[in-house]
Amino acid sequence: MAEKCKEIIKEEEIKKFVGDQIFGKYKKFKLEQEKFKDPNKKNLFCPIPDCEEIIECDQDLDKDPFFQCPKNHKFCGKCKTAGWHQEGKCNDVNYILNLII
Repeated sequence: MAEKCKEIIKEEEIKKFVGDQIFGKYKKFKLEQEKFKDPNKKNLFCPIPDCEEIIECDQDLDKDPFFQCPKNHKFCGKCKTAGWHQEGKCNDVNYILNLII
């Protein structure tokens, strides 16, 4: 019977039938599966702590490294730092972060 099913269950529907704890586990499992799904596809993961958003990257990071995840977190896809900095300044950002840490 399952192989004949053509419907895709939406996350909102799943959330209706399971509790928050199980839905959280589902989201974490799905995130882990996305990481390894297609080795040719480049996915970026939002670097903000506790944000598990995945952004499909099809742009040249050298030309346009800046992203905004669905939760409105802004970050640089090259150096994975929060916020948008001046273009080509990833090395400067990393240098300053290493001084602080």
